[in-house]
This record gives sequence, C-alpha cells and structure tokens, in this order.
Amino acid sequence: MMVIAGTITERDHDQLNARELEIVTLLELRDSALIGTGLGYAERKTNLLLYVQPLLSKRADAA
Repeated sequence: MMVIAGTITERDHDQLNARELEIVTLLELRDSALIGTGLGYAERKTNLLLYVQPLLSKRADAA
C-alpha cells in the first residue's frame, strides 16, 4: 500500500476509497503479468513505480 498511502505503513483494502482500490487492482494485475514474463522483484518494482505515476496524477487531478 505504500504507493497509494505514500508511506511505508500498510492499509487494509477495507480502508481504501473506490479510486484507490482501482489503482491497487491495476497494480496487482500488472505485477502478476510482469511475474508471468519472468521479471525479478527489482525490475517489477521499477516498472510498477513508472506505471502508477500517471494513475496517481489522474487521482490528484480529480481531487
């Protein structure tokens, strides 16, 4: 949850709003696909951080 919360603390899915849940779901799906391609943790983390930036920008714009 660090990507959504902006901190190292975890948040339960029940504490997230609809947009945050959507972003988490998209990240989980992307991570699964990257695992399927054989990428390691560090490569997946880098890829996911790049992937989430525009999603978070849209979230900030909508607020």
